[in-house]
Amino acid sequence: MRIRDEIRLGVGTLLLVQVLMMFAAVGLLARMTPAIDRILEDNERSIHAVERMLIVLAEPPTNENGRMADREQRFGHALEDALSNITDDREIPVLATIEDQRAAGLAGDPAALAELRSELGMLGDINRDAMHDSNLRAKRLGTAGAWVLALLGLVGLGLSMAVMRRFQAKLIRPVYELGAVLEACSDGDRHRRFNPAEASSEFREVAQVVNSLVGEHFGRLERDWEKVAKLDRSALLWLLDRRSEPTFVCGEAGTLLASNHAGLDALRQHGGAELRERIVRACTATASQPVADEGLQVEPLRDVGWVCTLRSVA
Repeated sequence: MRIRDEIRLGVGTLLLVQVLMMFAAVGLLARMTPAIDRILEDNERSIHAVERMLIVLAEPPTNENGRMADREQRFGHALEDALSNITDDREIPVLATIEDQRAAGLAGDPAALAELRSELGMLGDINRDAMHDSNLRAKRLGTAGAWVLALLGLVGLGLSMAVMRRFQAKLIRPVYELGAVLEACSDGDRHRRFNPAEASSEFREVAQVVNSLVGEHFGRLERDWEKVAKLDRSALLWLLDRRSEPTFVCGEAGTLLASNHAGLDALRQHGGAELRERIVRACTATASQPVADEGLQVEPLRDVGWVCTLRSVA
């Protein structure tokens, strides 16, 4: 998958989770608001009607026609509100009893008043119980919504970690690997190559170019080194041939590496084998054991070898 698609997939997944959380929160509030409105509109209205009827019953009965009619009218309006706002089936028989005892209770009958007060108290209790039930439903709905949001949050967290790990494998780690390969190349490591196995397709294309450039770079260096080595050997032989004495270039152990023509002639004579042994002994001697062969002049060639000059040929 290409880098553009990787970024779109990761960011799109996180945005989808965020949108789901937003809709879940809106849905939760939309479900809780009607439950609260029902408590306020339905049950509170019935309780208010009960309070108005109890206020009318608390007023002393009178024989004045206007006062009696006003009490009956207020009681009737409150009773109509309660009848039009039945939210529980238990309210039906209670309201029927209140309606039957209304006239006698307003007239001042003690038994009817006692029964009306009892039924009105029962009607208020029924509505308060309904309010508590609605409140419990709203609480359960809020708790369920909170758990849904928490679950979506955990899903979002898990997806975020998965997206970060995917980005690390597809984008971040290949960048560091590319830097390490280039650094190793600059340090002279000719075997290190860029191999982004799990990276995006762009990195695999870059890997082909980088590996090709690294191989070409070291190949050119090897060709240059070969040319330099040939040039160095040619210059060495030319300088050796300019000397008239037999001169030899030896390694650390006295191994003969190069010689001028006079040295080759000396080695081809009958004492060539003995001359070789003398050169080895002279080169392998330490500083505490000076060279005993006065016919050989041994000069160190830095720390890589020796230059031996034959002063006299035995």
